[in-house]
Amino acid sequence: MTEEPLTRLGVSIRPGSEPIAGQVRLPDGSTTPFEGYVQLIAAVERAHMGAAVDGYRPAPGSDRS
Repeated sequence: MTEEPLTRLGVSIRPGSEPIAGQVRLPDGSTTPFEGYVQLIAAVERAHMGAAVDGYRPAPGSDRS
């Protein structure tokens, strides 16, 4: 299996929130809020696909460019 470059994301959650809520931090420092598992997974999937999340686009030369 070939090693693929990785993009690091940060996830912050509000403890005890119902449903789960917080924000996803992207490599450029921008964040996108989420409420519920569907929105959390959607934010991760958009980053995975290289799509814009709150205006984020991978910088040229980054792992996801």
